[in-house]
Amino acid sequence: MVIDKTTKWDIFVSHSSRDKPLVERIVKDFQNAGLLVWHDSKAIEPGDRLREMINLGIRNSSVVVIIISVNSMRSRWVLNELDAAMLREITEARKVVLPVAIGRVQFEDLPEDLKGKHIVDLRYDFNRKYLENGPRLVRAAQEAAGRSTIPLRDEIEVGPAAIAHFLNYEFTWRNEDARIPLKDLNTIAEAFWTSISEPSDDDLEEASEQQETFDWFVKAYGITAVHKIFLYFIDNFDFSLTRRFTDEDVAKLFNFISVFINCMKIQDVVQDLGGFNLIYMGVTPDGSFGYRLSPGVTVQVNEDPEFKGTVDDD
Repeated sequence: MVIDKTTKWDIFVSHSSRDKPLVERIVKDFQNAGLLVWHDSKAIEPGDRLREMINLGIRNSSVVVIIISVNSMRSRWVLNELDAAMLREITEARKVVLPVAIGRVQFEDLPEDLKGKHIVDLRYDFNRKYLENGPRLVRAAQEAAGRSTIPLRDEIEVGPAAIAHFLNYEFTWRNEDARIPLKDLNTIAEAFWTSISEPSDDDLEEASEQQETFDWFVKAYGITAVHKIFLYFIDNFDFSLTRRFTDEDVAKLFNFISVFINCMKIQDVVQDLGGFNLIYMGVTPDGSFGYRLSPGVTVQVNEDPEFKGTVDDD
């Protein structure tokens, strides 16, 4: 990522390098939730002036997450970063500092600036505590950074609501080493779409049905929706166009998009039959992506190939 004085981040993570394994897990979940994170191992390049880059990161980040531990409270760097962040909080009269406690640090040993704040407590049993409180931490970071609705966090109906979400999504380039012009990304999206929707020689009947489904989607929602869905998925699922990517990465991307398009088609058919929401989708902070059926709804399909199906709402 090319960084200059105008680069903006959502989150600056202040921590001791001795706590790196736990910090990396938190940072990963922030990134999976669509947050742009200033993290020293990624943001500082060889030859950069360390103090200047750190000050830039704090100044240009919406929120400063302080990872509180025995190690960090002994770190001159972390304490200086805390002072700078608290000064911003006072000057801007808003919440800037979000403290997170790990390890065996004692609250009575904390600087006075932190004692009056609500602290996300992950001490003593990090894995268990983080499993319980990690999603809340990510939500708090999103809200403090003003990014609580991007990307999709809560469940949403597969259908027009999901399309509206994708159309409103702004591509972040966070997985890319350089900014590709959007017109070029859209061209790539269309080429990718064509490659996964065209029939292959493996199973012409099945592939033809797949193409019909993809053609239906374009007719129903337009080519802009194709662009946005492609950008959303490569932005949120560790896929990079400017770094090395493998056949497995491409297959994973294909699967995400293909499943979504097919769920859209199923939802369209069910809406015509029963007029209610059947499928919901959601993305969680750990980057997982899944679907569920509405409670109390079953879909019955007759063996007769001409029979379109019935829906029972128990």
